[in-house]
Amino acid sequence: MAIEEYAVSVAIQENAVDVRVTLNAGDITRENVAKLVETNATRFPLSFSFECYGIPFSADGVEGDEGPALQISDNLGPIPCTAESPEIRTAIGAILSLPPEFLSLRMSLSSSNDIVVEGELPLGGSITPTRILATASAFVASAKPLIEVIELTAPGFGSKIQLV
Repeated sequence: MAIEEYAVSVAIQENAVDVRVTLNAGDITRENVAKLVETNATRFPLSFSFECYGIPFSADGVEGDEGPALQISDNLGPIPCTAESPEIRTAIGAILSLPPEFLSLRMSLSSSNDIVVEGELPLGGSITPTRILATASAFVASAKPLIEVIELTAPGFGSKIQLV
């Protein structure tokens, strides 16, 4: 089927494809589709946030050592003061003193006494929305055991955490 026939059959008008470059129907060929996709692919800077398990996550696309990567972090909330709950503070301190490294995830205490889980996961290949979503999902799945350990060890911490 010729491009003109296809354009008529699906009601695509000439010059209708316009993202960054205006194209004529005759410009769309098998040979240049890859270039068109590459021209309009997602690029850095890339930043977004999302919520999962009642926890806010933030993500930034970066150029890592081995190609594009997604740096993701979550904030589990502030640890209580010693006077508020010495047991929870001691339990969280013990967890933080044993830095887990699961899929390059790190748990740390921020300057504002919040527990932060962060990591950098490679995007691998071209940056597509599907790959970005899959990488963010892999981070959340990897972070869940760390979050569960904190929730089980320090009951009452992170009241917004909803692991289901």
